[in-house]
Amino acid sequence: VYGAAAAAEDVLIRVSERSSLQDSSPPPNTTSFNLVISAWSNSPEHQGAVRAKQILDLLLNLNELDADVISFGTVIHAFGRRRQSARDVLDQAVGYFKDNQDVDMTQCWVGACYADEATHVDKFIEEALQQPNVKSTAALHRAGVEIWLKRSDIAKAERHLSILMKTGTVTVKDIHDIVAAWYKSRDPRAALNATKWLERCEMPILMPTVPMFKMCIKLWMRRDTLPAVRQAHNLVKLAESC
Repeated sequence: VYGAAAAAEDVLIRVSERSSLQDSSPPPNTTSFNLVISAWSNSPEHQGAVRAKQILDLLLNLNELDADVISFGTVIHAFGRRRQSARDVLDQAVGYFKDNQDVDMTQCWVGACYADEATHVDKFIEEALQQPNVKSTAALHRAGVEIWLKRSDIAKAERHLSILMKTGTVTVKDIHDIVAAWYKSRDPRAALNATKWLERCEMPILMPTVPMFKMCIKLWMRRDTLPAVRQAHNLVKLAESC
């Protein structure tokens, strides 16, 4: 809430001022700043991301405190929630942590990917994969799946899902989302492609869900041909055996 974020910022400033006067008040730490950054990030205020960035800049200007991945990641998330570019904040984070290869910046890149989804998503993800501070490639490819599905480009989403399959990091939800996308599409290949993904679930590790079976069966029934009905019947028997 706007009032809560502003109140949190006011408390942070007051505590900072008191500690600078060397009274008994403990000085704020990085967590204190992150809480205020988070408050502005989650606020409905349109300028919430800008205010979150201002708090981050204040933290960065303090010699006695260090920002962390949460500090930058929350600001990036703030811009992403408002569909605003977070590239400048991401570049700032990359520069800040360039000498610390132990820091995992995966979520910063993932957050920036969502924030800058209007740009070339795949090029952005490819750039992220070259970064030494990115420890989880699965998170980036999962972001690629979600972003391309949001744009209704199932083929490009499938490329990232295929990589998740190869690396063994795919989840049932990932496959469900692709099946659901084909179910909602008007593509004549929908039944075939959705069923292919359903059949790629390797039991018992990846157990197809009932909704996945229902969507594939309905897609075949829509075709209203004898071969399609047979395919739907086969899926019913497969579902019963699971």
